[in-house]
Amino acid sequence: MQVKDLMNTGVVTVRADQSVSELFDILQEAHVKGAPVLDEAGALVGFVSQEDVMFGSLGGGREAEAARVADIMTSPAMSVTATTTVTELAKMMWRFRIHHMPVVQGDRVVGIVSSLDFCRLAAEKQAVSP
Repeated sequence: MQVKDLMNTGVVTVRADQSVSELFDILQEAHVKGAPVLDEAGALVGFVSQEDVMFGSLGGGREAEAARVADIMTSPAMSVTATTTVTELAKMMWRFRIHHMPVVQGDRVVGIVSSLDFCRLAAEKQAVSP
């Protein structure tokens, strides 16, 4: 099985220049816990998670309203391609203890896989097993 068989294509993305408070609202409205960060040209430049919002904006004495996504995101972002095997993806996510992985074609985000997608896969396999 390849990542293209597991990924979600409706990806919520943000920009590095957005405020952390804007980011928080976006994550809450979309019911997601992280988002790829894109530059002005639409290329992947980082990743930001709900934990980054909670802990990153508190560091250095910066107020959340003044902090930008660029201040708290992980950069460069890890990513995989649609043809990466699901096994390899699982190993990467486990090794680096991450819950989201952007899927790219070149430098463009075409999908995302979360740890919940692996739960869905396990549930679907269980449903078809005797």
